[in-house]
Amino acid sequence: MDDAHDPATDAALLRLKRAALAGRGEHGRAFDRGVLAVIEQIERWGEFLPDPVRVVYAVHKVLDRDLPDALRPDDVEAARRLVAERGWTMEEGAAFARGVITAEKDLAHFQAGAAG
Repeated sequence: MDDAHDPATDAALLRLKRAALAGRGEHGRAFDRGVLAVIEQIERWGEFLPDPVRVVYAVHKVLDRDLPDALRPDDVEAARRLVAERGWTMEEGAAFARGVITAEKDLAHFQAGAAG
């Protein structure tokens, strides 16, 4: 692993981790746990796989806007199943998923199969 992709020295990873561990972010603890879930994969394996929990955020966002017809029934079922399996409300799942999405975007250079 080269220095540019070393979790121990990567500036973006360290910044996100510091903020999430502090627990003082404006997005709440579920968001912070989502960020940390991605970081834990990177620290353990040197990369992350995209988390299927992203669907929870998408479904929550559409339902929150009262646009249920814009959703595929399979996506709604997947989102409900994921939050139930993890013991979350839909809002908690959406916040966790938003943390995952943020971390995956900011740390895309660690995504499994990413060139770089």
